[in-house]
Amino acid sequence: MRILVTRPQPDSAALAASLEAKGHEVLVAPLLEIGPLDTPIDLSGVTDLVFTSVNGVRMFAERCATARDLPVHTVGDATAAMAQAYGFKRVFSANGDAATLYAQLQRTLRPETARILHACGKHRAFDLAAALREKGFAATSVALYEAHMAHAFPPYVRAALESRQLEAVLFFSPRTALSFVCLAERDGLAETCTGLVALCLSDAIAQAARALAWAEILTAPHPSRDSLLDLLNTLEPR
Repeated sequence: MRILVTRPQPDSAALAASLEAKGHEVLVAPLLEIGPLDTPIDLSGVTDLVFTSVNGVRMFAERCATARDLPVHTVGDATAAMAQAYGFKRVFSANGDAATLYAQLQRTLRPETARILHACGKHRAFDLAAALREKGFAATSVALYEAHMAHAFPPYVRAALESRQLEAVLFFSPRTALSFVCLAERDGLAETCTGLVALCLSDAIAQAARALAWAEILTAPHPSRDSLLDLLNTLEPR
């Protein structure tokens, strides 16, 4: 199957290699560029760290060499694996989405004693720290990176869309889907999507993708990379 991978680097390269190993033809077009922010990190009194993306882990770990002994709570297993790779010793995965993590934090931590720091990006669909504060937790967020939307499709992707060579597009975030939608509409390529399947990691991503008319929009039953790739495996190549 001919697939477009839209994740930022370095995650898109790793995903493309995995798909190619399974016999797929893959084009890579990172539609978001991750740029660091110099926001100060204040760990005073922090008892627990929260990460909702692998980029949050990367940016925090590369700027802060301490805090490896603090408990870490992650949105899913991929983020947990990244935290462990950076040397965090106590890592707890919600194995879901931000809402799942929110529920897990309420079950496992006590508002009276927990001091939570959420290391995240500037743009986020769900303000986890604010939601926790409403439940009585001392929770703050620190934006350590910004995801900049791409200014244009790479020429080889534009050519593949125009010639209708692609069969599916993978979306892992609402902003990636929004970036694709904006570029397709601006460049007069929206009609080419009528022959494509949009594979989305979550309902929020699918909602962003619905601005275009696709052959089909499919949402992973579980918000994980493996679940999305299992969904891809159900498709029949043209």
